[in-house]
Amino acid sequence: MINPFFFLQFDSVGSVIGIDLSVIQTFPVIALISFLFLIFIWFTNKKLYISKVEVFLTFALITYLFLISTIEIVTNDWSGYFISGFFRQSVALLIFIAMYLMFRLVTNDYKYIFRGIYLGLILLIPIALFQVFNFAFGFQRLTGFSSEPSHFGHFLVFALIPSIIILEKEIRFKKTIFIFLNLLVLLTLSLTAIFQLLILYAAIFLNIGLRGVGFIVIGIVGLIYSISFIPESYLLSNLQLFQSLEAFEKGISSSASLADRVYSTLGPLRSLGSEISIFGHGISSDYYYFNQVIPYPANELIASVRGGHVGLSSFFGKVIMWGGLPLMIFVLTMFFNLYKNADKKIRKFSIPVFIASFYSLGSLASPYICLWVVILKISSIKNRSPIYD
Repeated sequence: MINPFFFLQFDSVGSVIGIDLSVIQTFPVIALISFLFLIFIWFTNKKLYISKVEVFLTFALITYLFLISTIEIVTNDWSGYFISGFFRQSVALLIFIAMYLMFRLVTNDYKYIFRGIYLGLILLIPIALFQVFNFAFGFQRLTGFSSEPSHFGHFLVFALIPSIIILEKEIRFKKTIFIFLNLLVLLTLSLTAIFQLLILYAAIFLNIGLRGVGFIVIGIVGLIYSISFIPESYLLSNLQLFQSLEAFEKGISSSASLADRVYSTLGPLRSLGSEISIFGHGISSDYYYFNQVIPYPANELIASVRGGHVGLSSFFGKVIMWGGLPLMIFVLTMFFNLYKNADKKIRKFSIPVFIASFYSLGSLASPYICLWVVILKISSIKNRSPIYD
């Protein structure tokens, strides 16, 4: 059996088979594999050992969201535009559940997951070298097998770099590979990817004291600063927004990307209990209530650079909008308990993902939230169970 995590780096089926990304941009290859895996399991009648509580909570969550959604759609008489958004996001939710179930059932060894991710280097290195060559001559940002640079950064920081560190005893030329992958993150010129890399190293080295963190921070800032001097640098234009409080405030009103990051969770949090019901408004309600929770002119600025439906870009913002206070408490409690019980050698690598969920990862078809939920769960001795392997 081919390790399915080999395909994690392909963030869109469209990017693999040549379909327009605007059609199926949020359908990663591993999601397709997840559906095929579940169909295979269904017809082979394999006995799977997964707790009844886990199954109950999964279906209770789906039931709650669809119930709230039905009430919302009927009460507010949603138009066809928002109904299409509801169907689109319902599919994304089903993709999220399918990926979670496959990640949960395919193995009970977290190293199996990281080995599959690491094996993906066989395909990644040639195209990455080609893209580095292009960057050197045309300053074209690196994307790997992803649909855009920031998504490539997600794969590198959330999955591939942790796999190299965790499997270091099994990898030859690990130092060379490690340096190369860090260079790839920098050459995405994605400020969020580089910020996530900084968080990753802070989490890794925090246990050796502030001096260790300081060296990492100084090193990364130095590299970022050197790249920012590239003519007409995309990275430099974003870094300038953080020069001062005045520049940051100006950036929120002029940069759609920054406004999106800031208000995607802050807006729903401030609106909970007023514009947003304590119990949420159901699936895709962030489309319907977008202009009510994102203040002017940020809402128009964000909408001007988006195509199609305009909603929240953060996972946590969607949690608040869709399920209100009950879902927010459930998700935070789940994350806390998983982290608390997980293997201490592994859990620190999840920190960048969960921090990113407050300003990014709003597409439920993105695999990294459910990936790390499962890794934390199966790395916990208390939660180990003899599931299908």
